[in-house]
Amino acid sequence: MRRVIATVLLVFLVLLGGAVGPLAAAADTALARQGGDDRGGELDLSAMLLTPYDLEDAGLEGYALRGGGTDTLDDEFTGILATDDRPADEVEEILDEAGLIRSRWAYMDLPSEEDAGYAARRVTVWVDEFSGSEGLSDVIDVYLDFGGGTREGNETIGDESRIATYTDRTTDTDVEIQAMVLAFSYENLIGQIDISEYQTQTPDIEPSVDEIEALAERLLERMETVLDDGGPGLESQILRLESDGEHVFYSSDYYTRLDDQQLPRYGQDEESVDDFSDAEADYGITDAYRMVQLLEWNGESGIIWSVQIRAFDDEDGAEAWVDDAEDWIESFDVEDIEVVDDDVDLGDHAVAVTFRQGAEDEDIDPNWTAIFIQVGDVGILIQLGYPGEHADLDIVTELAELQVECVEEGGCPVETELPDVLQELADTLS
Repeated sequence: MRRVIATVLLVFLVLLGGAVGPLAAAADTALARQGGDDRGGELDLSAMLLTPYDLEDAGLEGYALRGGGTDTLDDEFTGILATDDRPADEVEEILDEAGLIRSRWAYMDLPSEEDAGYAARRVTVWVDEFSGSEGLSDVIDVYLDFGGGTREGNETIGDESRIATYTDRTTDTDVEIQAMVLAFSYENLIGQIDISEYQTQTPDIEPSVDEIEALAERLLERMETVLDDGGPGLESQILRLESDGEHVFYSSDYYTRLDDQQLPRYGQDEESVDDFSDAEADYGITDAYRMVQLLEWNGESGIIWSVQIRAFDDEDGAEAWVDDAEDWIESFDVEDIEVVDDDVDLGDHAVAVTFRQGAEDEDIDPNWTAIFIQVGDVGILIQLGYPGEHADLDIVTELAELQVECVEEGGCPVETELPDVLQELADTLS
């Protein structure tokens, strides 16, 4: 059984709006697109994931990106997949024998007609990379072990495909979910689509085999394209912290701009998406990536770690974007903006800014310390939100150094152990 992502209430996390960023593989050269026949470098799994426009082309209109993350072969992941009949150690053995490298996922929600803060339907997409093609049928068994029913497909997607159905309830509002899942293998990858319908919200559209197969076919096309032609290669450059689902977990992990196309995020109207697209195009931004993780989150407050990376047409655009850091932040709904250092010793050029978001409770509203960084034709935005006060600039700078190193060296580990300075900061909240 794969992770069932059941939250339907809109979470208050603006994080400087929807424009987020990509990055280049080296400091002074254009970003090489990763993938290709030589399989040199990590595959760009995030570029394979479906976008809201793919859903629209398949007849599913009105969906927008709402969340995403990364899984690795750890206790968190095996615990999610474990069942009474298949304990975590057995799950780990199956995934280990198949050579799981990493899993990337994102979900897109359709707003409820009654209350746009809730979702009426959700489409979740996963792409998992393995070291080879052996054992993937057993992995699909694990992923589809919901204890529900099965459905006969109209055709085989990829090398092997299967469909399952299940019912569940949301953890926060106890709403019943009716869902259909299709998983398929292709070469050393597994793609998976989950269509969930929340029973108390409208429109009331039951998932169908035709619908899920159409999405799976499109996902396979995207996988083949990235395998053949590569992707922007931004996802492997992000500094992700090791997640355990309790003290550290993901909120976002996906492209927000891909091949000069802005991707809509939940809560944005068409005009807002166009405004973000124009703002990024003005600087020559071609691709953008967003990753957000929450630390010691209690439902209202905690530490928010955010990395946004942008790929620019040239170094001039990246430099101008960093120079305009204060103006960039002022375009969003934040308060108390202050440039605290206009010459941080990071990359080619860096500017540090602090600001506050929200005005409901000064003790829990996030106070942000942000650093805009240019590394060649790449722009990086590091943000650390801390409840009630600003995190020390030295802490954020130390974290930013690790992120810059990822860009300059061409990549990060899939996940990185929580740095001591961040662990010490998190300990102040526990």
